[in-house]
This record gives sequence, C-alpha cells and structure tokens, in this order.
Amino acid sequence: MATAQDVLTLSYSLLREDPSDVSAYPEPLLLAMIDTVQADFCSGQMINPVPLNSELRIAKKGQLPFLFTDAYYQNIQPVYTDSDIDIGDSIITVEDTTMYPDSWKLYMAGNTVPYTWNTGTSFTGCSNILYPFANGTQISFVFDLPTDFMSPIQVIYNNQFKLPAKLYDDVFEDLNSIKSNYYNNYNTVNNSNNVFSNWMAFYTIKENKELIIWNRNDTGGMIHLRYEKKPTELTTAETELTIDNDSYSKLLLTYAACGEILYSRWEEDRAAKLYNHALAIAKKAYNFYNNIMFEDINWTRVQADKWRWYNI
Repeated sequence: MATAQDVLTLSYSLLREDPSDVSAYPEPLLLAMIDTVQADFCSGQMINPVPLNSELRIAKKGQLPFLFTDAYYQNIQPVYTDSDIDIGDSIITVEDTTMYPDSWKLYMAGNTVPYTWNTGTSFTGCSNILYPFANGTQISFVFDLPTDFMSPIQVIYNNQFKLPAKLYDDVFEDLNSIKSNYYNNYNTVNNSNNVFSNWMAFYTIKENKELIIWNRNDTGGMIHLRYEKKPTELTTAETELTIDNDSYSKLLLTYAACGEILYSRWEEDRAAKLYNHALAIAKKAYNFYNNIMFEDINWTRVQADKWRWYNI
C-alpha cells in the first residue's frame, strides 16, 4: 500500500514547493488535509467549497471494495422479565438465561444494560437501568460492532435472506408507542398483552457501536454482517493509506489536499481548480471500483421457509 509520504511528495511538487523548505505548507497541516480528503472520499462526502463548475461540485459515492469486510455473530433468542424492574436495580430475573454468556450486555426498550454474571435464571451485577420496566418486558442481546466499522452494506441471516435495516430512533419510538411484547412472524412468543407489532425480522444499529437483531426468536442462527471499514487515520507520514495504491487514489488525494490547503490560505480560485480536478478523478475512481460484487439485487426473491418468500 502507498503511504501518506507518497502523497506528501506529490503535493509539494504540485504546490511548487521545495520539499527541503516547506515553511509555507507545514507537513502536519498538509498531512491533516490528506487525512480529511481520504475520509471524505471513503464516506462519499467530497464537495468543492468554491465550485467553478456545478457539475463537478459533488462526487457521488460509488462502491469501494477495499473498504468491504465481514463480521459474524451467532444469534441468541430474546427472553422476558419475570418481575417488574425499577430504576437502579442490579438483578433481572427471567425464566432461562442458559443460552446467554456469563457477562455481556442486554437491550431493553432503549436501555442498554451491562451485566456481570448469569445464574441461569437471572442476570446479576446489572447497571445502567435508567427506566422502570414491567413484568414481561422483552430483553434482546446486544452485539458489539467491530472497532473499524463505518457503515453497513448488508446483513444476511443463516445464508438465507437479507435482513432489512430500521433506523434506531424509529425502533425506539415504535417501542414507546406499543409498550408491549412483539409478534414474530416465525414464532408467537409471550403474547400476554395481545398486542402485536407485525414487523418482519430486521436489524438496527445503535450509536454506530451496537448491532441489535429483532424478531428472530431462535438461538444459533448465523448473522453475517457485511460492512465498510473506517479509513485509517493518517497520524504520520509513514501511515499506510486506506485507499488502494493506484494512480486514481494518489492523484485524488494530492489534488484535493492541495485544494484544501490553498483554500485555507484564501487562494480560492486556484483551490477550486485543483479541487474540481480531484472531483473528476473521484468520479472516475468510483466508476472504476463500482464492480458487480454487490450489484443491485432489488426484487430478487429468496425462499426463507416452505411458504414465505422475501423480496430483497
């Protein structure tokens, strides 16, 4: 992979600076600009602050395969409280906790609750119980997202069908409005309130740190998370770039970083020309990387059981 130093060298050439005298463009400042541009390119947010050509102002994000990676989890079915829970309680009793790890985190209607021990019928050492919960409240398992997680591409369950996403805030509002247990399209569980939420199985992401699976009431099913990695922060000139080592990548970072630094020095006209050139390269790069690994699969149908089909 190329390093930040490769782009620094190209940038000083483009700025017409002698690398032995960079007082006008200090290396830490230029390195910060390169870091920012790489993050913008990877997240699809490249916008020219001083556009000379409206067609080049924004580079629409394409697929970047070098950011794609995978994480795998095993599903754990939800359980339900056996008694009312008060704010600050440290014990949550349920019918059976044997499928849960000795210590981890639980999710209860907007409240993530860590626990330190699992007795088989209760979770003890609980903390962060911020709300009271009635007997029969659903408890879901919380999966930690990888530390390099940036955004999801798709979640596949048991290699059978893709789970749709639901915004966390929408889930939270739905839970507040329903205030009951939920209907699973595969199993009806704990239907004490006779109020159903007819949601299909789906996933949600909380604070870009936690993955929660809803309406899959089984244990052991494989959850395959395909996601985009966050770009590596360029802290030194020796740090490897996240983007591929090719002419697109290095020229893109060079032109955009130089445009950013010139714009900060009030050289807007020259900055715009360089950044517009960077956006043109970015559009070519997005097209170049936009392969068929995850081509549009709308209306593709896969069978999830003997009688139900899912459109994905």
